[in-house]
Amino acid sequence: VPEILPAQVLTKWCASAVLASDLRLILDPNATNKLGSIAVHPSSVTILAGPEGGLSNKEIELAKQNNFLPISLGPRILRTETTALAAISVLQAKWGDF
Repeated sequence: VPEILPAQVLTKWCASAVLASDLRLILDPNATNKLGSIAVHPSSVTILAGPEGGLSNKEIELAKQNNFLPISLGPRILRTETTALAAISVLQAKWGDF
């Protein structure tokens, strides 16, 4: 069951996510990797989705330093409240969870 957490300080959250999951993804519309291209099938995934207007370059770099893989959902910009749900749906369809 996906867990949605309340707002937290990004530096602390990134550090805790490194220990909590096998695959860490940051949704970045400028990323060259597409979400559907992920080849691994991890037992746990952490997805970082930004606020309206997106994450700052500094926030994206912080996530990358904590082993988050920048990934794109494609050319469309989604609303904050639907982005994580769309990413989870793509991963579940890719890994045959339906």
